[in-house]
Amino acid sequence: MYRGVKKKWADLKLSTKKRLAALKRSTTQTGGGQPDPRFVLTPTEERVSALIGPESIVGISVGGDTDEHVFIHEEGM
Repeated sequence: MYRGVKKKWADLKLSTKKRLAALKRSTTQTGGGQPDPRFVLTPTEERVSALIGPESIVGISVGGDTDEHVFIHEEGM
Protein backbone atom coordinates (compact mmCIF):
# COMPACT_ATOMS: atom_id res chain seq x y z
CA MET A 1 0.00 0.00 0.00
CA TYR A 2 2.83 2.43 0.83
CA ARG A 3 4.29 2.12 -2.67
CA GLY A 4 0.94 3.05 -4.18
CA VAL A 5 0.72 6.22 -2.12
CA LYS A 6 4.33 7.10 -2.86
CA LYS A 7 3.79 6.61 -6.61
CA LYS A 8 0.59 8.66 -6.55
CA TRP A 9 2.42 11.54 -4.82
CA ALA A 10 5.30 11.35 -7.32
CA ASP A 11 2.81 11.37 -10.22
CA LEU A 12 0.95 14.38 -8.75
CA LYS A 13 4.18 16.33 -8.33
CA LEU A 14 5.34 15.52 -11.85
CA SER A 15 2.05 16.43 -13.52
CA THR A 16 1.83 19.67 -11.50
CA LYS A 17 5.38 20.66 -12.48
CA LYS A 18 4.60 19.98 -16.14
CA ARG A 19 1.41 22.05 -16.07
CA LEU A 20 3.15 24.92 -14.26
CA ALA A 21 5.96 24.88 -16.84
CA ALA A 22 3.39 24.92 -19.67
CA LEU A 23 1.54 27.78 -17.97
CA LYS A 24 4.77 29.75 -17.61
CA ARG A 25 5.63 29.16 -21.28
CA SER A 26 2.17 30.30 -22.38
CA THR A 27 2.42 33.52 -20.37
CA THR A 28 5.93 34.42 -21.51
CA GLN A 29 5.44 33.85 -25.23
CA THR A 30 5.86 36.72 -27.62
CA GLY A 31 2.70 38.76 -27.71
CA GLY A 32 1.86 38.33 -24.03
CA GLY A 33 -1.84 38.31 -23.34
CA GLN A 34 -3.83 36.03 -21.13
CA PRO A 35 -2.53 32.60 -20.11
CA ASP A 36 -3.84 29.65 -22.06
CA PRO A 37 -6.97 28.37 -20.26
CA ARG A 38 -5.86 24.78 -20.91
CA PHE A 39 -3.16 25.25 -18.30
CA VAL A 40 -5.25 26.58 -15.44
CA LEU A 41 -4.41 24.56 -12.34
CA THR A 42 -6.96 22.42 -10.57
CA PRO A 43 -7.43 22.97 -6.83
CA THR A 44 -5.43 19.80 -6.16
CA GLU A 45 -2.55 21.01 -8.35
CA GLU A 46 -2.60 24.37 -6.58
CA ARG A 47 -2.22 22.61 -3.22
CA VAL A 48 0.57 20.39 -4.54
CA SER A 49 2.33 23.47 -5.90
CA ALA A 50 2.08 25.17 -2.52
CA LEU A 51 3.45 22.09 -0.75
CA ILE A 52 6.45 21.49 -2.99
CA GLY A 53 7.37 25.17 -3.20
CA PRO A 54 8.59 27.27 -6.11
CA GLU A 55 12.22 26.11 -5.86
CA SER A 56 11.31 22.62 -6.98
CA ILE A 57 9.43 24.05 -9.93
CA VAL A 58 11.62 26.89 -11.19
CA GLY A 59 14.91 26.00 -9.51
CA ILE A 60 17.12 27.89 -7.11
CA SER A 61 18.03 31.39 -8.19
CA VAL A 62 21.10 33.46 -7.34
CA GLY A 63 22.85 32.56 -4.13
CA GLY A 64 22.00 28.88 -4.22
CA ASP A 65 24.41 26.02 -4.61
CA THR A 66 27.69 27.40 -5.96
CA ASP A 67 31.40 26.63 -5.77
CA GLU A 68 32.19 30.18 -4.70
CA HIS A 69 33.82 30.76 -1.34
CA VAL A 70 31.73 32.82 1.01
CA PHE A 71 33.51 34.89 3.61
CA ILE A 72 31.60 36.11 6.63
CA HIS A 73 32.92 39.17 8.41
CA GLU A 74 32.35 38.90 12.15
CA GLU A 75 32.58 41.84 14.52
CA GLY A 76 35.61 41.79 16.83
CA MET A 77 37.77 39.47 14.77
